[in-house]
Amino acid sequence: MTVFDPDSDSLPKLSELETKPGAPPQSAWFWGENDELGRLNLLTPRRVASAARLIQTGERVGLNFPAELPNPPFFGREPFKHKLKQSVEYGFDDLHDMNTQSGSQWDGFRHVGMAHEGSYVWYNGITANDIHKTSKMGLQAWAKQCIAGRGVLLDFYSFAGKSYDPFTTRDITTQELLDCARAQNLTFKYGDILIIRSGWSEAYRKLDEAGRQAIGSKGWDDLRFAGLDRSPETLAFLHDNYFAAVAGDAPSFESWPMNGKTDLHYFLLPRWGVPIGELWDLDGLAELCKKHNRYEFFFTSSPCNVQGIGAAIVRSLAKRGANICFNYTSESSVSKSEKLIQQMRNEYNIDIIGVKADLAERDGPAKVVEAAGRYFANNPTSNRGGGGGDGGSLRVDIVVNNAGVCPALLLPDCTVDEFEYTYKVNVLAPLLLMQAALPYLPHDRSGRVINISSISANVGTPGQTIYGGSKAALDAMTRTWSRELAERATVVSVHAGAVLTDMVPAPFVADVVAHHNRITPLARAREGIDTPAMMAAAKGIGGRVAYDHDIAEAVAHFTLPEVGWVTGHVIGVDGGYDFIR
Repeated sequence: MTVFDPDSDSLPKLSELETKPGAPPQSAWFWGENDELGRLNLLTPRRVASAARLIQTGERVGLNFPAELPNPPFFGREPFKHKLKQSVEYGFDDLHDMNTQSGSQWDGFRHVGMAHEGSYVWYNGITANDIHKTSKMGLQAWAKQCIAGRGVLLDFYSFAGKSYDPFTTRDITTQELLDCARAQNLTFKYGDILIIRSGWSEAYRKLDEAGRQAIGSKGWDDLRFAGLDRSPETLAFLHDNYFAAVAGDAPSFESWPMNGKTDLHYFLLPRWGVPIGELWDLDGLAELCKKHNRYEFFFTSSPCNVQGIGAAIVRSLAKRGANICFNYTSESSVSKSEKLIQQMRNEYNIDIIGVKADLAERDGPAKVVEAAGRYFANNPTSNRGGGGGDGGSLRVDIVVNNAGVCPALLLPDCTVDEFEYTYKVNVLAPLLLMQAALPYLPHDRSGRVINISSISANVGTPGQTIYGGSKAALDAMTRTWSRELAERATVVSVHAGAVLTDMVPAPFVADVVAHHNRITPLARAREGIDTPAMMAAAKGIGGRVAYDHDIAEAVAHFTLPEVGWVTGHVIGVDGGYDFIR
């Protein structure tokens, strides 16, 4: 299939799409085999810069409902929960537990798959197996550069004179949308974020508590919402205008109830890669647009960046048959951890648990090992009990010290608090975890300890005084442990370079990375092979960086029984970035 330039202003219409082997009919998978952005690729620097010129008055409006709404959530989803935790005498933390589909949301590319050739396929050909064992198509791909561009509002509810009940199945046609756009003096451009106001947000706001309880308690088939129709004209309208994303104020972008294969979700998400925003509060935006008689504006959105290399490492070890105890810190990670656990159990038939513990606390690492002991030593289905350790029936074969924090502070900005916290997490926590795990390591050299370090320990990168120093300390401990644990386990440090899921580096960091990338052997980004997100990142820093699976697979490799003659070394997983110093 032809790979198109996302900055082009001439892309194929729906009727002109090529047939791609293995893809459902009318699929537009033409941004490269590793693409995870879909139509967000259209948000090129040229288009974003043009959209920024729409900022004239400086007025802003948020599009999120309060996190507690709708209450109760629709479709039987979990309600938002908020707790306040006093972390110190002079400070408090907010703890959030939420289903991201319960309120204002983006539907990501994993949300809906398309039935095809006897199974299901998601955007760009990924399968359920890919979703279970990799991080492909997660929202973290969008979060890398966020979403920014020209937003356009079709206030159809006002255009229609508020003549219908948004809590009914009101089909909005393409002709009605075009008439609304004409009345608002709007023309569409490639890369627009199309936002349609059906009136649902206004209608819901007017309900009293009893009304909200009544509508929220209805089942799938009993709910009714206004939304777009499913006609061929609507499909062509949504495809051929090349919107970067679409959104509305109702719980579904198309009218409800959904009716199967013709639903817009099955075209927008798996076939075309168009993000769908739902349950957006559009009333304030509509008022502002009416005030200025202007329905185009600069739009920004920052999707949750929930993917680090930790989950990828779990998947890489799970597919090799390891039973796993992993750690997470925040209450908001509970549901994600439970989902990961279920996926790994279903996919690989392993034993796996997640343990909530703050590794910055002195008892945090011990809590993780204690939880592993309680679970694995007493679990009759586990094959990890018995043999090799000093501490009873539990045996710890592999330790991966992956938790870390990465402050980017120039020398004048470094503080004692930042130093102490970083060293607690990056240095003290691995030490305490190893002490807690020590009684359970084997005595036959079969153990494996992998410390996730960083090239910042070697490369003099501005802003890395604290972080680079902490990782150099971890490397020193790696060498020491390789001698002290020689009869029990191999110990290596994995020097990870920059990873695509990381935050965009500060300018002073990016400049140094760009300098090195010009002579880094594997830094050249490859058109049609690397994702558009990677290609965009490469333009800013002189070359590509790592995908999360690049790091995870290297970690998993050094845990293999066959790789037992490597210890005390720092292994660069950086495309050759470090050796060219």
